[in-house]
Amino acid sequence: TGAFDLSVGSIIAITSVTIATLAPDLGVVLAAVVAVLAALFIGFLNGVVVGLTRIHPAIITLGAAALLRGIAFAMTRMGDIGPMRIEDIDGINPGILNWVTLFLTLILAAGLVYTLSRSGYRWSSSETEGQGLASRLWPVGLFTLSGLVAGLAGVSITGRVGVGTAEVGSGFEVIAIGVALLGGVAVGRGASSQTGLAIVGTL
Repeated sequence: TGAFDLSVGSIIAITSVTIATLAPDLGVVLAAVVAVLAALFIGFLNGVVVGLTRIHPAIITLGAAALLRGIAFAMTRMGDIGPMRIEDIDGINPGILNWVTLFLTLILAAGLVYTLSRSGYRWSSSETEGQGLASRLWPVGLFTLSGLVAGLAGVSITGRVGVGTAEVGSGFEVIAIGVALLGGVAVGRGASSQTGLAIVGTL
């Protein structure tokens, strides 16, 4: 699609802090479910804004990243304790969750890639290109998937470190972009890889 999501690291941080905040009342598993739903909703909002405004996704998601990271820091400071230790964190199994996340991502991404290739969709900021409803809706699906995967990653990382902290996920955006570029994925307005080799290279 030529688009990428710079808010994934901050979504991971929001997920981590949300689990720590809600776990004492809801239990760690239910808190994790709520945190993933929140991450999915954030991704959905990113997609809606990108689809409606046609502003480059990097700008939208960079703004979202700054806002979300600030919210995550505010949530930890409200408790006056910084990183929040999570009791019963063993209720989250990061190893199993990693495999579930991997397979879920591959299945959903494969479906989106197939459908996008059939429709010939390319992200474009041009008002004359792709003005139909479909071009407005595609970003919603893509960024919702990105938010969901970031949320699952946040749960997995939180399960490993055992605390909710706003610092978690820092730098993940650079890793994601670097891996995509090294894998051969074309980025930029309207760019798209001609074959699936770039996706395989990235994986």
